[in-house]
Amino acid sequence: MQRLVKQGRRNPLIREFTTELVSGVAPKDFYGEAQTVFQFVQANIRYVQDINEVETLYTPWNALEKIITFQSVSFDCDDYSVLLASMLESIGHPCRFMAISFEGPDDYSHVVIQTKIGDRWITADAAEANAAFGWEPPGITHWLEWYI
Repeated sequence: MQRLVKQGRRNPLIREFTTELVSGVAPKDFYGEAQTVFQFVQANIRYVQDINEVETLYTPWNALEKIITFQSVSFDCDDYSVLLASMLESIGHPCRFMAISFEGPDDYSHVVIQTKIGDRWITADAAEANAAFGWEPPGITHWLEWYI
């Protein structure tokens, strides 16, 4: 996932599309930029689980290309996180992944990203259809954070 984000944030399609996406946000409104990107990813992808017992990952540039050419896109939480982090990092927003467990320390079943705005890390769970930017799933018992 880290490798895909590092490649994705440098991809010209991702950078150009994301800068155009946030062009209507006031300059230096970093919260507004991050929220706009979050809402775009959340609104344009349908949540679908991976193939049973097979972990799959889309490249962020292929995913974005499918979205902007109006093709159907279905992801699970790690794909949402890779695309969202790639887009945010491409416009200067530092991101990190957060693996989440609702059971115990050996049962991580969900991943989201967090982006740093000012001195605060804000959670972005775009895989949750009705979640607001900054919302965290209830019932988290353990989490692991790792930087991109």
